Amino acid sequence: MDTEPRQEKAKVYSTEKNNELRAKFMRFQNDLATVDLDRYMELSEEISQFGDNLRHTYTNPNFEKYAMWHVLAGSTIDPTREAEIMKDDFPDNDSVEKFINDSIEKYKQTP
Repeated sequence: MDTEPRQEKAKVYSTEKNNELRAKFMRFQNDLATVDLDRYMELSEEISQFGDNLRHTYTNPNFEKYAMWHVLAGSTIDPTREAEIMKDDFPDNDSVEKFINDSIEKYKQTP
């Protein structure tokens, strides 16, 4: 019989940081939609394409094991599934944080 206490797996991401980034991106999208619906639709298409690329590159369900995937999707991580999160963000050009920051810079510019 195992009497040793189970050690909790350390989180590989910051809930606070990810929540702040999610909120920042959602606010930006809402603001953009109110001032320029065409550019908002263009951004929405880019988000969809970026997400599709991640799903194809990292295959199901591996992409869901990245905390930033949930930020891109505008969802939160189910607390009962936190142990399944293996990484915070995707590497290099697949980084959701980079995509979000680049998108905000691109779309805050006047066309």
